Amino acid sequence: MKNSMKIAAFAGLLALPLTVRAQRSVSVGVSGGVSVPMGDLADAVDLGYNVTGHLYYMRSTMKLGFRGDVGYDSWEGKGSSSALDANLSSLAFVANGIFNFGESTAAMRPYLLAGAGMYRTKSSSEVAGMESSSTSSDAGIQGGLGLTFKLSGFNTFLEARYVNIFSEGNSTSFAPIVFGIRF
Repeated sequence: MKNSMKIAAFAGLLALPLTVRAQRSVSVGVSGGVSVPMGDLADAVDLGYNVTGHLYYMRSTMKLGFRGDVGYDSWEGKGSSSALDANLSSLAFVANGIFNFGESTAAMRPYLLAGAGMYRTKSSSEVAGMESSSTSSDAGIQGGLGLTFKLSGFNTFLEARYVNIFSEGNSTSFAPIVFGIRF
């Protein structure tokens, strides 16, 4: 009887890492798409692009998860030509909370996200061979919604966010619309 209890306890200890690994949900992802300028920014730049890396912590048994983003957005100035070259870019470090709807086993699952972080924005221009640039680091917030599609071994997602950077003078806002893969 004592030996069978010891064997059962030992088997339980061996199974513990498998249970913990099944419940742990740390994953990475990448996304890319368009970055739509809004407000005053839309008057100065054309449609741009977004590339973002993601680090997730989500337990399959919970609806709330966390995601860290490192994102890069870039736009070309309106009216840029061979005589005038103007660009704007933003490098972001953002912490997000994600709320998932529906069952974790569903093939398609909507979610909401909200986050805050730091944005380094750089503007540069060249007119008739004379270059100028400026850089600022400002706080910002983002919120959005998305739809996750479960596939075999990984997930894909479509997502739209609204980003507002509290830059000096007035805020800078844009909307990345992206497609991503999560491993």
